[in-house]
Amino acid sequence: MAIHDFNPAQKVLKPTLSVITDAYRQEEKDVALQLTDKSNFHIQLLNKGDRETEMIDQIQSSKVITSTYMIEGDKKNTFSIEIDLIRHTVRCSAQVSIEKGKAQAQTTALLRMFESESGYTDSIFVDAVYPRNKQVPDDVSIADLLNQKTNGEPYSIVNKDLGEEVKFFVVRTKDILGKDFKAPKNFVIKLEDIAHRFLTQVAGNIKR
Repeated sequence: MAIHDFNPAQKVLKPTLSVITDAYRQEEKDVALQLTDKSNFHIQLLNKGDRETEMIDQIQSSKVITSTYMIEGDKKNTFSIEIDLIRHTVRCSAQVSIEKGKAQAQTTALLRMFESESGYTDSIFVDAVYPRNKQVPDDVSIADLLNQKTNGEPYSIVNKDLGEEVKFFVVRTKDILGKDFKAPKNFVIKLEDIAHRFLTQVAGNIKR
């Protein structure tokens, strides 16, 4: 049975787990090497103990494998890649904290990081996380926010009912792989392309 045929709550059998974890533990290391080789950044996989056990726990609990990478050896400068084994998607994300100003000014500061460099702002989404981890539920892209800035409009992720200041932003992308998810060679090519795009056009632009 293919992994995507499982209900999210079902347990994955040990033989299937072994195949997935053996293959992906090597691939997440290869992603770091490929990113270092093809970018201006030194990328390392951020391990926290027994990776095999951690990966098995992730698969059994959510069917999503999360890999976290750090840039230039800085544990405060990281981004994550999630492999969703049921939905056949790859999600990338990075957390950004901006200490100065209220929510509107914080959002403007965030946008400055992406105005000139990012070539696909309509595919980059932003979540503004307020105190008590509350946030606006809608998907809002960098392109949407840039248009609102140009038009002198309030940003749609600013909500004073949730708080005066944004606790942190999450900048994220999502790619649906479809058939390529189940084709090992295509999956690797797509994953490494997605990771490189996110690093060079998103994570690498974030000022810490």
